[in-house]
Amino acid sequence: MTYVRFIISSLFYPLLAEIPVLLFIPPPLSLALVSLLLLGQTIPVVIPRVQAWQRRRAVEAELPFVGMLLFVLSHESFPNIVDAFSKIRELGSDVFPGMSREASILERNVTYGGTSEASAVESTFAAHPSEQFRSFLHGYLTALLTGKEIHGFAREEAGRFVAGLEERWQGFARLTSSMTEVAFTLLSIFPVGIQMVATTFLNPHSVNLLLLSHTLLVGATVGIIFLIDKVQPAIHDKEYSFASTALLVAVWSSCSLLMYIGYLTPIESLIPPLSVSLLLVVWSRRHFRLLHAGESEVGLLLHDLAEESRAGASLPIALSRVMAYSARFPSTRESLRTFSTLLDLGYDPVAAQKRITHGSWLVRVSMSILAVAFLTGGGYELLDRLSASFRRISDARHSLSVSILPFAVLGVFVPLISGAAVWLLSGIGSLGSFLPNLAAQSQGPGVALSISLTSLLSGLIVTKAYTLSLRNLVVMPPLIAATLVSLLIFGVR
Repeated sequence: MTYVRFIISSLFYPLLAEIPVLLFIPPPLSLALVSLLLLGQTIPVVIPRVQAWQRRRAVEAELPFVGMLLFVLSHESFPNIVDAFSKIRELGSDVFPGMSREASILERNVTYGGTSEASAVESTFAAHPSEQFRSFLHGYLTALLTGKEIHGFAREEAGRFVAGLEERWQGFARLTSSMTEVAFTLLSIFPVGIQMVATTFLNPHSVNLLLLSHTLLVGATVGIIFLIDKVQPAIHDKEYSFASTALLVAVWSSCSLLMYIGYLTPIESLIPPLSVSLLLVVWSRRHFRLLHAGESEVGLLLHDLAEESRAGASLPIALSRVMAYSARFPSTRESLRTFSTLLDLGYDPVAAQKRITHGSWLVRVSMSILAVAFLTGGGYELLDRLSASFRRISDARHSLSVSILPFAVLGVFVPLISGAAVWLLSGIGSLGSFLPNLAAQSQGPGVALSISLTSLLSGLIVTKAYTLSLRNLVVMPPLIAATLVSLLIFGVR
């Protein structure tokens, strides 16, 4: 109730200042002042909604793996919700960052709430932003109260969550494809068209419309990247430093500015960004290669363990046999060796998996569930199901890259399309008819700046859509090279 009063006050009282400002202070100063007041009004509403969305997104991304974990835990036991959440918290926030926070909240309420465990669970998560999570807990409580087999319930829920995650990745691929297609159409045509219209029909020396169009394009690109990130299923891979992306953007922007004011030619302005992007891709290649390879190896590793277990070997012996041909797993080999060595030294499997530092979240989750399987003594049937589930998740993420690839290639062609548009309009202007300034203006720095900017923006969109991150710059060198080719072929100087 206190927070509701605070929201109402924050919305109402600023109106007492906004109305006089609009009445007695002329624009644009009044608009600037009112904008600041409006920002203050929206903060109490926006921040809780953003936090609720982040909480829901994190939990729903982890539910498929929580279902698998419960499936393993219930192999030879009958765990209640508090026991399951305690195990999640024990595995650590590196594996379950979202669910570990929920487990901490539940543990606090169970310890100090003074109610039964079932009542504590219901009161803790009654207002949780994720309906999917609330439904899972309700089904779990119902299974416990009715005596339903938890192992079967966990198997069904894990399969349902994995299928739901596959659907989310497929929906994300469709939506991202549509957004990138619209964005590339805008980036290919809009700035060049604005430049031609501004210099032909208004003032050839005016840059106001050009700067406005560039500002709008930057804002639209930021919005598209934000939307892609919002609809993307959450992943918790260890991220590469964002400094590499910031460095490339800074170098590219600085060189474009130097080109616009006349210190560099358009061709010269692209050489430093191309060199920097190549160096950054080489430096980061191993990090991202290990991430992608690890995702593909998880299902195969669990399958091999299942086959060894099917042949009658216990899990520790099966792991030792798999380690004998670990060359099949170049990305996860070190993680397997660490886990196996610590087990031989007498470490608890859960404590051993915490020493695994692989960058791929999928690898860390699989090793944590495998560690619990070591404790519960899971057999080949359990490992087979885990292998199939992880393969489905890995295949869903791989199919995303395949479906986005044509649009990533289209993004590389954005500077070529822009250059072709300049060349075409320049040819029309050279006819000397109704567009007299086009031929001259097509050789000016404004058009080259437009092509360079649209190339940078399309590169950021492709990077986010294709690699799910702004840190993997693998698409930048071919895009900068395409920009160079565009300027050379179509004669933009």
